Amino acid sequence: MAQAISNGARGAQAKEAPTEDLVDAVRTVAGGGTAIAPDIMKYAKENTPPPPLTEKQMTILKSVTRGLSNKDIALELGVSPVVIKKQLSAIFAKLGVATRAEAASVAINKHLLKL
Repeated sequence: MAQAISNGARGAQAKEAPTEDLVDAVRTVAGGGTAIAPDIMKYAKENTPPPPLTEKQMTILKSVTRGLSNKDIALELGVSPVVIKKQLSAIFAKLGVATRAEAASVAINKHLLKL
């Protein structure tokens, strides 16, 4: 379902839904609207994979999960800490997180990295 919704599906209802809900959903979608049951939408959002990260971003994310600071990651990769900070901002945006801890958690929970 997550993939179907991300690919543009406009209707999804549980097979246990009352007949009147199914009929309403079909009419809504036929009229150009969207009829996705809230529990299906929640599941889809939780199970939608994040946008792909570049190889460099994956390397930086792995370093974050190892507990390295921006300075340490920069030294390890031979770049400036400013580059790491910019890359982390891009990683956070792609993963929909605000902190290093959240990024590490998403990386682990979504199996983005093999630890």
